[in-house]
Amino acid sequence: MPPSDLLRSAVPPAPSQKETIRRDMLRRAQSASAAYGEDAARQVAEILLPALSLPAGSAVAGYAPLKSEIDPTLLLERLHKANHRIALPVVEGDNVPLSFRLWRPGDKLVAGPFGTRTTSESQIIEPALVLVPLVAFDAKGHRLGRGGGYYDRTLTELRARGSVLAVGLAFDCQRHEDLPVEDHDEALDAVVTERQLYRFSLSPLLAGPASAPSPGGSTARRRTSTAR
Repeated sequence: MPPSDLLRSAVPPAPSQKETIRRDMLRRAQSASAAYGEDAARQVAEILLPALSLPAGSAVAGYAPLKSEIDPTLLLERLHKANHRIALPVVEGDNVPLSFRLWRPGDKLVAGPFGTRTTSESQIIEPALVLVPLVAFDAKGHRLGRGGGYYDRTLTELRARGSVLAVGLAFDCQRHEDLPVEDHDEALDAVVTERQLYRFSLSPLLAGPASAPSPGGSTARRRTSTAR
């Protein structure tokens, strides 16, 4: 091997812009989770619940949190008490959308891929509201996840079939000024943090007006009816 090729093979590739942001935001989330994670989870529930206008018996997709993610358990328990059906995501394979399977408070969780936990229930339900974990978000509703693309594929599919409300859960310190966006990225309708609810689109399921758009608008896709 020529010396120049040997040198190139020994130098790892530079991290992408997304990966650099991801590392920084994960550090922020880990610090926030350790300092006030339990309080933040309670505040997120108290902020979001009064803003929701879900029809009776609506299906809500939550998640079992990975380390440093906002824990939605209290929020899901309160939605279940309000007679909404709750589901958790299941990874069905590489490069395919998630499915959402019925979950009830107290149900035992089982291990899934990538360190996730999910339900062993077989019943699949289609959610009207998807609570989305994230690594970072910005003022236009763009979301940065962990890099697998599962929620982008899932929201693309759900939005192609009809209206769904996608609400990210985050610590306020995970807000980024302007995230890089790719063609496949799906934007969120709102993000709720321990401080406030950020609205990025109008939805009959979420009370109140959308936040003022940022100059230049959004380049991420947010489909709320049929696919283009």
